[in-house]
Amino acid sequence: MTLRDPFARHRSWFDPPVRRRWPAVDAGPAPRGTPWQRRPIVDPEPLADPWRPDEEEAPSEVVVPVETHSADEPLREVEAAPPSSGSSDVAVPSSEPPKAEAAERQQLHDALRELTEAKKRVERDAQRVKDETRQALIADLLPVLDNLDRSLEVEAKEGALYEGVKLVRGQLEQVLLGYGLERSESVGQAFDPSLHEAVAVVAAETASQDGVVQAEWQAGYRFGDKVLRAAKVSVGRHAPDDDAVASPLAAE
Repeated sequence: MTLRDPFARHRSWFDPPVRRRWPAVDAGPAPRGTPWQRRPIVDPEPLADPWRPDEEEAPSEVVVPVETHSADEPLREVEAAPPSSGSSDVAVPSSEPPKAEAAERQQLHDALRELTEAKKRVERDAQRVKDETRQALIADLLPVLDNLDRSLEVEAKEGALYEGVKLVRGQLEQVLLGYGLERSESVGQAFDPSLHEAVAVVAAETASQDGVVQAEWQAGYRFGDKVLRAAKVSVGRHAPDDDAVASPLAAE
């Protein structure tokens, strides 16, 4: 007796759907009057997956030649190459610069030295012109300073006029000193022909006063290392037997 499966009728309900591939058949245009008829669905060819190529490329084989030796042929010993003493195929950069580069460096060094010397020369010339200009201006103002000194000697030591002239004279001297004017010390100093101009010779009481400036008739001034005006002075001379000869300026 054959048993019958009671669920055979409904088994197809639980089975997964089966996808069938239909052949690509062109049904042609649908006839008129039958709008419900449609062309069958054509399943296109499946596209190849670019990430999963069908055929994997096999790695290319590398053929390495192997040297074979026969049994009768003895093996040759490979001798180690001796260390190279001097020459080698690898070019070693030289520590010394090429001649052309050395010549360019020397030219650049010479040009920089000439430029530095030219700059210093221009600065010296500019300073010399400035000093000469100041020197000429101060030399022209020295007579004004002398006249103020004479005015102070003539005027009385009291009064507003005397104080005013003294004030102006002091201000002028301070301005000239600020521009580099220096007054030479004369009285009590040994006579120096480069700084003093002897206008009188007076008798000196002791031998130590011989050749020493005793009085100053006109002040001397310097500008740096250059003497603008020598001081007019009287010089002492020690002569025990002879009388000292005095100039007319000393008699006054």
